[in-house]
Amino acid sequence: MAAARRPEPTSSAVLSRAGVRAVPDSVLAVIFLVTVLFGLTSLATPAPPAFHAVAAVGLLGRAGAAAWLLATRGRRRHRWTLPVLLLLDIAELVLAFSLVPFAHAALIAHCLLRVPFICAALPRRPMLLVLGVMLGGAGALMGLPVRTAGLPALWMPVMFGVAVLVAAYSTIHLSRALAASEARAQEQSLHDALTGLPNRTLYADRLAAAVARTHRFGTDVAVLLIDVDRFKLVNDSRGHRCGDELLVAIARRLRGAMRASDTLARLGGDEFAVIVQDVHEPRDALVVATHLREVLRAPFLIGGTEPGDEAQEVHVTASTGIAFARGRDGDSDLGAVLREADAAMYKAKARGRGHTELFDESMGRDAQRHLDLENQLRHDVESGSGALSVAFQPVVDPASGHVLGVEALARWNCERYGAVPPEEFIAIAEDSDLIHTLGRTVLRTALEHTAWWQSLHPAFEVAVNVSPVQLQRPGFAAEVQRLLAQTRVSPQHLCLEVTEGVLLEANEVSSANLRALHEAGVELAVDDFGSGYSSLAQLRRFQVGKLKADRSFVTDAPILRAVADLGAALGVRVLAEGVETAEQQRALVELGYPQAQGYLWARPQPADAITDLLRSRQQVPSATPVGAPAGS
Repeated sequence: MAAARRPEPTSSAVLSRAGVRAVPDSVLAVIFLVTVLFGLTSLATPAPPAFHAVAAVGLLGRAGAAAWLLATRGRRRHRWTLPVLLLLDIAELVLAFSLVPFAHAALIAHCLLRVPFICAALPRRPMLLVLGVMLGGAGALMGLPVRTAGLPALWMPVMFGVAVLVAAYSTIHLSRALAASEARAQEQSLHDALTGLPNRTLYADRLAAAVARTHRFGTDVAVLLIDVDRFKLVNDSRGHRCGDELLVAIARRLRGAMRASDTLARLGGDEFAVIVQDVHEPRDALVVATHLREVLRAPFLIGGTEPGDEAQEVHVTASTGIAFARGRDGDSDLGAVLREADAAMYKAKARGRGHTELFDESMGRDAQRHLDLENQLRHDVESGSGALSVAFQPVVDPASGHVLGVEALARWNCERYGAVPPEEFIAIAEDSDLIHTLGRTVLRTALEHTAWWQSLHPAFEVAVNVSPVQLQRPGFAAEVQRLLAQTRVSPQHLCLEVTEGVLLEANEVSSANLRALHEAGVELAVDDFGSGYSSLAQLRRFQVGKLKADRSFVTDAPILRAVADLGAALGVRVLAEGVETAEQQRALVELGYPQAQGYLWARPQPADAITDLLRSRQQVPSATPVGAPAGS
């Protein structure tokens, strides 16, 4: 999760964290008023008119400062407030000393009194500002009346002694505060600000120490890289605040399940690293990974801290990659351990959510391929490269072979690796946030072609697959409606296909998008129906309009019959995928399936081929059966 850069802490914030307490505005106001009362005595004593003028200006400034502090207490004020008051006080002193012949001892005392005031003006009102303002201001205004009263022997030594003590105290206090602040800053530089866990820097130090220990005891060190599956969905749907709350809860739960000798670090985003010491064989690391995965199985309760925000259960899975560090030495070798764990983690993600993989040499090549594909896909998506295209597979009436519509399928011919399977590059697009641009491009292309095809076949329909990541973005339904309006395609002729997992894991945002799409007239289909865990309640809740029986059921007549019966009971259409033989076609006709698609009729093909088909006869002859899986 990319987070906004946080502002640099102010000196006051640093001192506050170090233990220097801030002074309430009301206390400052009282202090200024006290100095005003002391200053009034100077106006009542014999002195040159110029000094009275200077004293009057100082009194007005202090009185105004007191009133302003009382009027604005509790509000954020500008940083120049204290420096301005400081300059006012210093200007008053300079003018006073230049006009009235004070004793040298008094001048030294006032200069010393300025030390804590100047130091205190840099942060925002620590406690020593009280002493600086009170003693400095009061002393400055008391100097003249005391001298004219003929009591220098009493007041000058007292003022000088107090000034020395205050200056010494302020210097020692500030030194301790800054030392504590530096220690705290050093501690914060080694720990993650959100979770309090060791960060990447401290992780590297701990790993080096653990590896050094293996040389003495002959054991191994395992590095577990844990990546929270589909964490981005939480951020997109619930907001970054809830995402941060979930990360803190995950960190707390993982830390509570670990040995004291092991280290849990947050490397950034939703990635955590675990350093497991005293590993004797790979199975030991697998046991730890399994234990941590089970710890995360229980749902997390997130949200509910703000008014109107309801708490929601979030189920979390994590993919884990494991690498071993024994025999490594130097920063480059230790860095390679993390890269190997990262490669193993990506292999685990490729197997599905919640898996664990041990690193082997082939994974390094796989990781490089993944990185190359992501970089090239980003370039092709953002540049609108012709390497990305949309193919269309006809949806037919199995009894007559008439074309009823098409399913739009994204295709990518990578410059370096050639044709990349859709399941591979779609997963990369989802992980890298490219799916929004890619999905919008596929939908727009499909609708533009459909608008033309409807001039040849008015009832022509188009189906487009939708990623769960797209549904998690607020405003997705509105974006679909804008594209429909721009291409002038009726919503009734668009079918958006989702998997059963989308219905199972639907949250507030995705549910709102699905409801808005249904209300707009867009049909919702469940792709690969029967391969997941959707319930009848979810089918009714989201008002599903079509069930696409998973291709693995095309040879299983009882299951096909059950899907057809369920569709009839719910009042929704059914479609069979992956039809490859005439025998399967006849079975679908007997079961009353109104729609089907598969290689028996046609493979996914360019838009021009669909246009030619509609212009010629709108009917697809049965093709020679092939052994390849049906494409969709």
